Amino acid sequence: MRPSSLLRTISSKLPARFSPPPVAPWPPVRTAFDDFLISELDNLRQSTHSLTSSSWLCSALDIAITAQRMSPMSLLPCAIEIEKKSVEKYYKDSADLLDACNCLRERIYVIRSYLRNSESALRWLEFTDDVELSSSLFRKALYALECCEDDERQIVELEKMKKKFDYCCAPKELVAEPEALIGAGVVAMFVVGVFDGVFSFKGHRRLMELSLECERLPWMHALNEVCKQVKDEVEKRRKGGSVVLDELRELVLVVKALRELVCFIVEKGKECGREMKKVMDLVRRRCGELKEMMEVLEGRVDELYKELIGVRMVFLERFA
Repeated sequence: MRPSSLLRTISSKLPARFSPPPVAPWPPVRTAFDDFLISELDNLRQSTHSLTSSSWLCSALDIAITAQRMSPMSLLPCAIEIEKKSVEKYYKDSADLLDACNCLRERIYVIRSYLRNSESALRWLEFTDDVELSSSLFRKALYALECCEDDERQIVELEKMKKKFDYCCAPKELVAEPEALIGAGVVAMFVVGVFDGVFSFKGHRRLMELSLECERLPWMHALNEVCKQVKDEVEKRRKGGSVVLDELRELVLVVKALRELVCFIVEKGKECGREMKKVMDLVRRRCGELKEMMEVLEGRVDELYKELIGVRMVFLERFA
């Protein structure tokens, strides 16, 4: 028997405990971007704030903005090469994300219109103490409140156009892009998808689901955990009501109460001074809260849009 054959025969008969241990796969190298994304996503998952709160939404947007800001660093090494397929895919995905941000801007515009109409109704109602003018002023206030209903219907119409938006935010196949670009893009898709869900007057829709597995991306597990938590909270809230931005939901409730009260006064001709003042104070307070939050959130959406444009310009300059 040849020596090599003898060695194979002996080794095959050795007990398993003498066999060499299996070689564990080498763990992926974690970059500063990986550490940032894992840390921030874990903090977001452990947050005590609801996903419909402005605090949670601002934190999520801040992560997406910073991730976009960090991603051009992955394009700096001169030796980096990207396949043509990856370059084309990035251009398509970044254009979809910009379109999605514009969809959010349209929602914000309609919600601002809702705020203006609510405040217009309050201004007319402040002068209803004048008996001679009160009937006319109540009708003008009612018209402004009916315009609020038009704004609600306009949001519904925008939601019917959501098919393209769903496509924009759907998880894409991961190809050989720089990992920071992948992370920044997927996180932005997720955050924009959540915003799309809560920027609504009804909020009964399911949010875009995101579940990707890629062992070479250290932050993917952290992102999937956040997505699972969001999905669970959305399903729980949908069973008990709706998933709507907290400040918007509170304003809609009191505006509805004010509309019903004004309708009652116009139709019955009865005075409800004390109750009217109470409801007007609530509407005024809720308008202020929502206006303040909308300014913050709109600023974050604009900043994300600006960062997306910036990364796209760097990418074009590097790989055009």
